Amino acid sequence: MRELVITRLEELSARLNVQGPALEFALLEGEDSAELSCVRRTGTPRPPLRLIVNWGGPRMPAVTAGIANEQGQVEHVFETAPKADAFLPVLDVLAWVLADSAMRTELEIAEAITPWHPAWVRLAVALNRLARAAGVDNAYVLDASTQCWCSAHSYEDAPPDGLVELTERALSGLAKPLARGGKLRTSVNTNRSGNVYLCSFASIYILALRSARPIGSEAIRRVDAALPDIEALTLALPSPEDPGSDAGEAAVRG
Repeated sequence: MRELVITRLEELSARLNVQGPALEFALLEGEDSAELSCVRRTGTPRPPLRLIVNWGGPRMPAVTAGIANEQGQVEHVFETAPKADAFLPVLDVLAWVLADSAMRTELEIAEAITPWHPAWVRLAVALNRLARAAGVDNAYVLDASTQCWCSAHSYEDAPPDGLVELTERALSGLAKPLARGGKLRTSVNTNRSGNVYLCSFASIYILALRSARPIGSEAIRRVDAALPDIEALTLALPSPEDPGSDAGEAAVRG
């Protein structure tokens, strides 16, 4: 795991440093942790922001990562199984959150560090922005068959089975299907999936929020404000025949 994490952080540091002179990224390695620091080279000097990764040795059951702000407080903490396919996409997202916190545009950062089609990048950025603003763990775009199109963390980050089953039950309880004018807007709290908020849009799509904490009225206001952009970005996703859509389409379609 150490070699995989260090290699990915080196790649991210190199890609982000190429993008412009305003910020400088540097990698620090340790025995069971690593840091990707970000320093502004223009304007008022500020303490560095740091992306901290800790894999804790062979007995550690999970790998953790987060962003340490200028006061040293760790935010945006992720914990995953110590497997490359589960954890490396988390590093990608945290790297652009790190750069975004240091005042670079979200789209520039996302396009710099991901190989996705730009349409998926834009939707993932919008979902991540919504998840952070609403204080939830993740946000997904599903369709009426509960196929996942994108999430706040990665297009590869499929929703848990419990959320999919809950969505299917909510859809089956509608008076008429989404494609025939049905509307879905509901909040559900379950032991298996935590707190979930579902909101349909554009006839066949569903925006799903998932959180360990209650999803309150302020989070729903954030959804209402973000939904027009998310709808437009979802409708702009490429078809399988469009150039450059292969990676995103394959991941989303499975």
